[in-house]
Amino acid sequence: MVAETALIPPSIQEILISSLS
Repeated sequence: MVAETALIPPSIQEILISSLS
């Protein structure tokens, strides 16, 4: 999943992280 998030803009990464937590 890390490899996938590496292709995603930082802004989206924050959204994914916040949704996981």
